[in-house]
Amino acid sequence: MPLARQLQRQYAPLPSQDTQKGTAEYALTTMDKLANWAHQGSLWPVTFGLACCGIEMMNTSMPRYDQDRLGIIFRASPRQADVMIVAGTLTNKMAPAMRQVYDQMPDPKWVISMGSCANGGGYYHYSYSVVRGCDRIVPVDIYVPGSKCHVTMGDKAYDITDFLDSHPGGKDLILEYGGKDITYILQNKGSHAHSEAAYDILEDYLIGLVATDKDVCELNQDNLAKGVPPGAFLRTGVASAEELSKDTDPDADYKTHKFLDLNKPLFLQVLFGGFSTEFYLEQVHRPRHYKGGDSAPIFGNFLEPLTKTPWWMIPLLWGPPVTYGTFIARDGCTSWAQVAAYWSFGLFMWSLIEYGLHRCLFHLDHYLADNSVAITAHFLLHGVHHYLPMDKYRLVMPPAMFVILALPFWMLAHTLFYWNWHVATAVYCGGVFGYIGYDLTHYFIHHCRLPSFYQAQKKYHLQHHFMDYENGYGITSRFWDRIFGTELTEPTSKVAKSI
Repeated sequence: MPLARQLQRQYAPLPSQDTQKGTAEYALTTMDKLANWAHQGSLWPVTFGLACCGIEMMNTSMPRYDQDRLGIIFRASPRQADVMIVAGTLTNKMAPAMRQVYDQMPDPKWVISMGSCANGGGYYHYSYSVVRGCDRIVPVDIYVPGSKCHVTMGDKAYDITDFLDSHPGGKDLILEYGGKDITYILQNKGSHAHSEAAYDILEDYLIGLVATDKDVCELNQDNLAKGVPPGAFLRTGVASAEELSKDTDPDADYKTHKFLDLNKPLFLQVLFGGFSTEFYLEQVHRPRHYKGGDSAPIFGNFLEPLTKTPWWMIPLLWGPPVTYGTFIARDGCTSWAQVAAYWSFGLFMWSLIEYGLHRCLFHLDHYLADNSVAITAHFLLHGVHHYLPMDKYRLVMPPAMFVILALPFWMLAHTLFYWNWHVATAVYCGGVFGYIGYDLTHYFIHHCRLPSFYQAQKKYHLQHHFMDYENGYGITSRFWDRIFGTELTEPTSKVAKSI
């Protein structure tokens, strides 16, 4: 800290010690002097919360951290602050305002850049609207690293977080270039020499390639020609889970894609549409949302109620038979522990059946026959769910379809456990209970706010709809996806998502 600043703090008089010239002047100046006196004893920051990171700054004033006890108080006016804390992604639109706030702060003043988004743009580094580091707008005195440290070299992106502590020059030197291109600094002998081994080590942390502005422009033009907005996934035309609930304009959608008119019953359109399998699969996996969250008509007549199933019907209809079957299974078992063991085995097997049905039956896309009957069957079985993923009355399995699919498994259970009918029934009841949990989970994932520990699974399944419908088949868990190599991987940026 400058010596003048220290002396000013040491000998600053109290407002009450300063002689006032009159009542009017006293009334006008006392509050200002009080603020300046308190200001000289501790840092008063002005926060520039650019995004959700600003919430963390609010938390520092809460009881857990209570920065007020140290005399640190956020000021609404930059003229009463000597520290600017930048948190969040700085956009080109906000940059002039940020510079203006900085210029209004009195000297001496400091700037703290907090987190990877402020340091270099973070995950939004390659967005056209983002400033790649607030130090391009204001001088930064202190960098607080984020959870990840990403750098680029040409068109390659690297995550060197794990290398920070191993860097011979110390991690602070690398953090200064977080979110930036390091080509120049690696070649600059004035810094310190980098051998070929340094480049080899860097390649170990390669996480992807960066699209150039020309690539992004060409991609967006191609996508727009296909009806895909910029930033969206090419195969689904959707960029995020939030867009799954965005109402579709039926007329504009039909005019653009020449597929189905949401204003008319869908069944006959699919059956007599004359669509090729390739065109059908391309379109049915592009999510739409019926106006107002209602259900689009499938038959449009007296059969329509058979296509709609409220979520509460599943436990109400199948819960009692499962309970009854479990109790009668006790008659042929030696103890309740044996019943529980076989019942749990059935529950575990359901998780595999859930994965197998979803992948090998519902997504039998590559083996779908090129005729209208097969396409219509696919649409009624599962295609309609991908076409209208947020239709709350078509998220759980209709009772008639469940009976058709469940009957073979009843026969299979009693074939495998032929020596004891009651054991087979216990296994089957455990499996059906697993199905009930699966259907309810599926509905809640789409339409309910889940506990924090299950938010990741909600996000995972919705990515199956808007990002990659050929992976991520697990609904209640991703266990079997990991076993069979179909687990979804999230892209690191929106630009990468479109590629």
